[in-house]
Amino acid sequence: MNALKNLPAGASANDHAPVSAKAAARQQQRASNDLRRGEPVVLTTASGDEAWLILSIEMATAEDWRGWQAMLGPDTAPSLLLSGERASLLGLEPVPNLVPLHDQSGQNPIEAGDLVGVLANLQRQAGLSVDEAEAEKGDTARASTASPLLISAVRLLKRAFLLPAALVWPLNADGRATLDEAGILTLDKAPTADQSAHLVPPLKMSAARVPLMGAEHSLISVYRDPVTGRDINVIEVGSMKDDGKITAPPLVRIHAECFTGDLLNSLKCDCGDQLRGAIKLMAQGSTDGDDAGEDEGTGGLILYMPQEGRDIGMANKMRSYALQDTGIDTVDANLILGFAVDERDYTSAASILVDMGYPEIRLLTNNPDKVASLENRGVQVTDRVGHKFPPNPHSAAYMETKRKRTGHDL
Repeated sequence: MNALKNLPAGASANDHAPVSAKAAARQQQRASNDLRRGEPVVLTTASGDEAWLILSIEMATAEDWRGWQAMLGPDTAPSLLLSGERASLLGLEPVPNLVPLHDQSGQNPIEAGDLVGVLANLQRQAGLSVDEAEAEKGDTARASTASPLLISAVRLLKRAFLLPAALVWPLNADGRATLDEAGILTLDKAPTADQSAHLVPPLKMSAARVPLMGAEHSLISVYRDPVTGRDINVIEVGSMKDDGKITAPPLVRIHAECFTGDLLNSLKCDCGDQLRGAIKLMAQGSTDGDDAGEDEGTGGLILYMPQEGRDIGMANKMRSYALQDTGIDTVDANLILGFAVDERDYTSAASILVDMGYPEIRLLTNNPDKVASLENRGVQVTDRVGHKFPPNPHSAAYMETKRKRTGHDL
């Protein structure tokens, strides 16, 4: 039977069919890609009664601002959207905030030619120490609490690994029509909560045996997250099943990728030690760390998550490192840039573990929050196995911050 048969004249299936999870994921990924290229996107409610043009301030130029402002007309003034973390540091409400772009008198909107000054001021603020930022509280223009759409805008910027700050214009019907004609992507029904990361579970794409140094009997499976488009690599070391049956919860390490630590052997963190130590523990039953393995090489899983810099991306990780070079710790550096202390989400990891037949695991981590996050997503952690390595002179401060400020068992 033709599904279009009973639609009213002039209607299409899209007028009545709900947006599928896959379509929503595809739409959000397109929006992230456009923002990374410096293109704006439009966010709108399902009813169409609210809409905003969003332009990443990291990618914007004075010419961009002039162009979009000219297209929308003088009656539509932009504001600066800041994440809740950045707003809180500046003395505003700890939620995404709108800051009017006014001159020092507070009377007139800043002209387009002054965008360079606005960006320079934001860049200067991003380099402040926490104490300096505290001293500047109250100097920022009054801000209004962001709508759910603008909360979604901040989430999109973070997902695109951009600084969570944007120029935003409220749109009326004429403005939306103008932007539609210009081919600007409109994102409808933007999620406002954690659901944006959980629309579609990861899909298994491929798998093959890959002998590793010290762990020759290893299998690598590749899962793809349909929401972000990113691949998640799962390293199976040895075998955790007897005749295809699970005899005990496997040892699992959920490891955020770290280009500097895993690949370059950076001395600023313990990530490389933890990755190589996990493989050795699973294959041989021992590590070079403080915790001796007791598993005698019973195998295990490593989920290698595409979450560079606690999921802020490589560019922002280097910004954070630059701030840390001035004496700011890793926690405050994230907050100054506008990110949460830890942006990682473990929903995809939990989905993969369940898909592989491991709803119960023993987790190799020093982070109790990771245990709670997995259990909140349906994976039972029967045991937390410590995974500690001695610091070096370059990583000592970082390790101490993790112990004191983020609750790591070190």
